[in-house]
Amino acid sequence: MSQSNLQTWLEDYCTTRSSIAGGVIMVATRAGATPALAAIWPRSARPDMRLLAAATATIEQQSLPANGGQQVAPKRYGNEGVISLPLRRRSDSIGAVAFQMHAANADSHAAATSTSTTTATANSNSDTNANTNAANVANVANVAASAGTAVARQQPAAAAILKLHTKVLSCDSLAEAAASAAGGLASVLNYNRVAIGMLEGGYCRVIAQSSGTDGGSGNALAQAIGRAMDEAVSQATTLALPAPSGGRARITLAHAELARRHDAALCTIPLVRAGSIFGAITVQRPRDQPIDAAAIERCEQFVSLIGPALDLMRANERPWHARLRDRLRARGAQPGPWLLAVTLVAAIAGLCIPVDYWVGAPARLEGAIQRAVVAPTDGFLKRAHVRPGDSVRADQVLAEMVDQDLELEQRKLESEVVQHENAVRGALARGDRTLYATSAGRADAAAAQLALNEEQRLRSRIRAPFDGVVIKGDLSQSLGAPVARGEVLLVVAPAGQYRLIVEVDERDIPYLKPGMLGALSLSALPGSRLDFRVSRITPLATARDGRNFFEVEGKLDSLPATARPGLQGVAKIHAGERAFGWVWGHRALDWARLKLWSLGG
Repeated sequence: MSQSNLQTWLEDYCTTRSSIAGGVIMVATRAGATPALAAIWPRSARPDMRLLAAATATIEQQSLPANGGQQVAPKRYGNEGVISLPLRRRSDSIGAVAFQMHAANADSHAAATSTSTTTATANSNSDTNANTNAANVANVANVAASAGTAVARQQPAAAAILKLHTKVLSCDSLAEAAASAAGGLASVLNYNRVAIGMLEGGYCRVIAQSSGTDGGSGNALAQAIGRAMDEAVSQATTLALPAPSGGRARITLAHAELARRHDAALCTIPLVRAGSIFGAITVQRPRDQPIDAAAIERCEQFVSLIGPALDLMRANERPWHARLRDRLRARGAQPGPWLLAVTLVAAIAGLCIPVDYWVGAPARLEGAIQRAVVAPTDGFLKRAHVRPGDSVRADQVLAEMVDQDLELEQRKLESEVVQHENAVRGALARGDRTLYATSAGRADAAAAQLALNEEQRLRSRIRAPFDGVVIKGDLSQSLGAPVARGEVLLVVAPAGQYRLIVEVDERDIPYLKPGMLGALSLSALPGSRLDFRVSRITPLATARDGRNFFEVEGKLDSLPATARPGLQGVAKIHAGERAFGWVWGHRALDWARLKLWSLGG
């Protein structure tokens, strides 16, 4: 039947029946093809998405292998009287017709259930059989109109399903939509548990459950439900246990195991879109409430509404290359030379895009000036007044050394000075010039030795050279230990004055120069970015821990109050712009060049 004849018949039929608010006819030219709109009433109205969805769902259900060419009962959708039936040419399904009924006029139609298995038959002959085809389609319309009473009786549940469908479509992710669909279906259809699974790698993985349990594949319950879903998907049909009377025998081993463990009645419905199965929904209730054929039909109707929305979100969350591969497979296309050429050009262009090149390396904070405090003489430690991290003031006593020997030496020298001074006065009294000169020299030498002793006693009290922080030397663990003259006891750095040392690998030194900007992130302050400028590059390399690096000094713009000398972190220095491919591949290229050179290439 041509498209014009379908449009003419639909207009004539709908205008003569006040119970019909609108209608559409959709046809599919071949199995698996996308259904196309063939007729709509009113003609000037925009296509109603509910009618299109109902007709599409009917066509997809007709394409399932499980139907085996059997006739399908009229499907009722929502609480506004949306009804859809299939159109057939002989034994082949070619499309579907969907009507929207006025709920107020639904009571004028009767005997819906007695004729609910009638299907529309589109004759395979030419347009000369248009009247016969119109009569067949009219049969469908009469059945659809008479089903209005049944629709009116199911308005409360249908309204809830439409609200649930709207809620699912408003979700931002597949996981959120699946959880809403599972919880809503369990509430509306009165099931203890509703589980939704998606095909991944040929097997169903549970992504949501209405009971609030973990839907992950590692959960034992989710694995058992997944096996039951695989059973229904592999047979491409709805499975129920206990099975309704009069149904065909099916393999339900996984369902039987799940039902035995939980003492429940089960039903699994495949999720279908465009003739392909992409998942399944398993519903469960107590064993004493078996799932009959009417309950299964209601589940199938509701799943046919929610399934396309879930598949749309699943497709949107897939990687772009997976979606492209699916589209090429659906169209039977293979990547040709043009696609390879475009991909190659895009890859080369991407590698040539200039990006910022940052040289990263370990870094540490040091004091701008580090003063070493050493032992003035050989001796022993007596007291320690500070430890690393303590703030000190200029001339503050940091440590003390044992000075008993110096005290004894001082008494000895004082007595010697007195003796020599007495000898000088005796020589003057006798007028002995020779004795006078000798005694005066000895007195001066003893006085000098006494002054030196006094200075050594003062130095035994080790003092801070300036205001700062002790960054090295814990003398509290070495009290009483001998120290040698010149041995470093403490290291003091000025407070608030630091320099940054970046240990740059020798391979990156050619790209750096003084004045470049950088950023520092300390391990103690990972959330803070500290800006600095390169001030000096040490010309001498240092080998440590299997690395050969150069110390690059940086001047920090500012530092938080919590900064301390000795903190470590990672610094990055901006070394200009380079091609994206060079940034990611120059290390490998340099390594290959060096290897070839070492091999004599």
